[in-house]
Amino acid sequence: MTEGFAGMVQDYLVMGNAYVQEVRNRLSGVMRLDHCLAKYTRRGVVPGRFWWVPGYRNQSEFAPDTVHQLLASDINQEIYGLPEYLPALQSALQR
Repeated sequence: MTEGFAGMVQDYLVMGNAYVQEVRNRLSGVMRLDHCLAKYTRRGVVPGRFWWVPGYRNQSEFAPDTVHQLLASDINQEIYGLPEYLPALQSALQR
């Protein structure tokens, strides 16, 4: 398993989101997919727009339609995913 794929799986299991960015070659074909850390990747208001936000005042926008999001579905909202372990925390706190 490659390092990028392992990181993507880790992000999906822990955060409920995983992101990959298309890196294109000179002929506009997809050369590779790079893993973007879910901790710092934010979805924009406009569909297909994503931001890299590693700090409070440090942000940059990805090129439009180059980032793809894999999210665990959540019935309460459609922007970010919900990790599977999160609902179980309430049960753990009641003991």
